[in-house]
Amino acid sequence: MTSREAALSVVDTLRKAGFEAWFAGGCVRDRLLGRQPGDHDVATNAIPDEVQRLFRRTIAVGKQFGVILVLVRDREIEVATFRADSAYTDGRHPDAVTFSDMESDVRRRDFTINGMMEDPVDGRVIDLVGGQEDLRGRLIRAIGDPERRFEEDRLRMLRAARFAAQLEFAVEPATLRAIARHAAALSSVSRERIKEELDKLLGAPGAPEGLRLLRETGLLRAIVPALADLPEADWRRTVGALSRMPRRPGPAALAALLHRLDPDPARNAALAEAILRDLRASNGERERVVWILARLDAAARAAAMKPSEWKPLLAHPGAAELLQVTRAVLEEDGGGSDGWALLEERSRRDDLDPPRLIGGEDIMAMGVPKGPRIGELLAAVREAQLNGEIGNPGEARERVSRWIAGGI
Repeated sequence: MTSREAALSVVDTLRKAGFEAWFAGGCVRDRLLGRQPGDHDVATNAIPDEVQRLFRRTIAVGKQFGVILVLVRDREIEVATFRADSAYTDGRHPDAVTFSDMESDVRRRDFTINGMMEDPVDGRVIDLVGGQEDLRGRLIRAIGDPERRFEEDRLRMLRAARFAAQLEFAVEPATLRAIARHAAALSSVSRERIKEELDKLLGAPGAPEGLRLLRETGLLRAIVPALADLPEADWRRTVGALSRMPRRPGPAALAALLHRLDPDPARNAALAEAILRDLRASNGERERVVWILARLDAAARAAAMKPSEWKPLLAHPGAAELLQVTRAVLEEDGGGSDGWALLEERSRRDDLDPPRLIGGEDIMAMGVPKGPRIGELLAAVREAQLNGEIGNPGEARERVSRWIAGGI
């Protein structure tokens, strides 16, 4: 069952019970743009208790705000009751909501392109805020007073830049000015929510323009002050490197974004790690980004690298992302691509991570007591193996015997 089919069944059940029910928000926008909606949300005048009575499987994810998840087979459909909001004291959620009608519900939403309702049966669109006109004009425009919209929910400012990047739209001037006036307030929003929006922006087709908006409005300073402080030339090259990456998996995009914090790769990686901790990046993502940044000079050293250096590098799970970021940075900086091409060619070899020839128990059987010496000898054997000096267990044991006899 598709998301649309599941949502349509929810609409049908609500209407048969005598309630209004419409597709709402992003799914309407995406259909009008000829895009495939990821999710289909439903808006209704049925209050949450009535929604729960009508559907057997529900989750009250935001009942106090009128939001119930209805489970239809393997789909989760968000059903929201028409509402009007009171003041937003915390700059994120309304202090209280009043269940109301469609017009009140539409006018408390964020942007005109997200404020349309659609009858999924006949395709009729209810547009009370000029969303269709702004779709044609490719504009992100706040509904009503932009100052009030951003005071209500500060994350909306970052969402405006994210939508501009995803849809490759411009932000309407009054909305843009309001963002610039309120940008500093974004720092009070949870870092997890900011990171989620930043990731979506970086992966969007118009990411370079989205980043320009962040810097131009002052939002970037509230997200990553170190990036806001970059000299203009370094900032242009940062955005340029990102624009040269057609696909931007999370760690690769973040590495490209943070690659010019310091000329020294090790110091740059340390600064990036602190930023990613602040943004509440997962341990795995943070470690991958730091690994990439600490090795961005690999292309410059490629020709001089021993196999024992480049084989582990290219066998690492992050090797493809390292090559992607390295290529983008080299192309943007106008550097030579010979080193990158050499690494890329080597990455296709099938002997990057051959089975180890001996283990710690083998070395202990040769008379070496348990301790750090075992690890040192194993590392030396692995280096010799990757460099092609030894190729089987017998040669490995012979090499270890010589090292032991020679006191190495």
